[in-house]
Amino acid sequence: DINRGTFYLHYQDKYDLLKKSEDEIIKEMKEFFKELKPKMLVDSQLLNEPIPLVKLFEYIEENAQFMKLILGPKGDPAFQVRIKQFMKTNFLEK
Repeated sequence: DINRGTFYLHYQDKYDLLKKSEDEIIKEMKEFFKELKPKMLVDSQLLNEPIPLVKLFEYIEENAQFMKLILGPKGDPAFQVRIKQFMKTNFLEK
């Protein structure tokens, strides 16, 4: 538990906390995609090593509770759009 003063020292309000949390998720996901090269998906010699995409799914699993909340029916629709756009830009267009 943190007190109100500590909270407002770091965040303007609950929406600022949500935005910063979402930004952190996107930032972490970008790091995984920086390591991903299209060749990694088809090179049989690299199949024995975890590709960054696997690391991304592990990250999502580690943060499953937050992801369920933010992407669920009562989550933030804007973040759902950001995640879809991020995946389209970073995965489908590689």
